Amino acid sequence: MSEYCKSFALVTLREVSQGQRLDYAYHIKLRKGKSYEGFMARLKDIHDLQGLSLMMQESTVDI
Repeated sequence: MSEYCKSFALVTLREVSQGQRLDYAYHIKLRKGKSYEGFMARLKDIHDLQGLSLMMQESTVDI
């Protein structure tokens, strides 16, 4: 992840499929010049990953 991400933090980790799998959710910021498409393609090369998805959300600011 450090190749593509300027920063990343684990947001949630939970067991699914009755403990057979782990579900990870990260908050990431990509490095300049890196694309989400390239990042996802690189992750898909990892054979042990299943159900890979990307959700994009704008940062919110409370005033």
